[in-house]
Amino acid sequence: MALLELEGVVAGYVEGIDILNDLRMTVAGGSVTGVIGPNGAGKSTLFNCLSGLLTPDSGHVSFDGAPLQGAPAVRARRGLGRTFQTPRLFKSLTVLDNLLFGCETADWAGHRYVFEPRLGRLPHAERAERIARLVGYDGSLDTPAAALPFGELRTVELARALCGAPQLLLLDEPASGLDTGQANGFVALMSSLATMGLGILLIEHDMHLVMNLCSRITVLDFGQVIAEGTPDAVQRDEAVIRAYLGRSAVRA
Repeated sequence: MALLELEGVVAGYVEGIDILNDLRMTVAGGSVTGVIGPNGAGKSTLFNCLSGLLTPDSGHVSFDGAPLQGAPAVRARRGLGRTFQTPRLFKSLTVLDNLLFGCETADWAGHRYVFEPRLGRLPHAERAERIARLVGYDGSLDTPAAALPFGELRTVELARALCGAPQLLLLDEPASGLDTGQANGFVALMSSLATMGLGILLIEHDMHLVMNLCSRITVLDFGQVIAEGTPDAVQRDEAVIRAYLGRSAVRA
């Protein structure tokens, strides 16, 4: 059964146009699914609908077999985690205090960590540190979030999302600002987490990363799915080439 399923979703009406128009797609657990498409295709609107920042005008969204509804905090307790293109941490708090919010969400909801069940038995502070080191943050947990450079803000935001024990993690442009070595490390980490059972849905413009990380790719254009399948199939789809990738991506 699909972990996430969207049927006929219409949302984001702007100047007479629906940003998402009859959107239909599925995301499996324990896999990495990429969402790509031109600017304005509806990718951010999709994530806002899923995370509760925007309510669809019509259609149906189900998560783990039940309707996905409610405010972002409610959806986090359901097992949905998210990062943003511009990291959103509580800047007045330390790294540790940011991560503890995630741990408290996980315990309140009674969720297990699908990618490492033993984490749930640890005290919050130790759990937070384990997850911070897992994602590559090697600084002090006592550092104020406001003092972190952009790259570390992104890393800590990912750690906070994982501290919440999500079943599905939404990542918005996670490779932005990463060098080649960091991007390779990110691919290895996400692949490992998916292998251990975490579902991952990501928006990303780095096609090399997308093609190497994702098991399936959904391509949006004007708010609709124009292609869906394996990286190899999507890369050679004529509609995708015309709308987004171009011939050079195929030759590459």
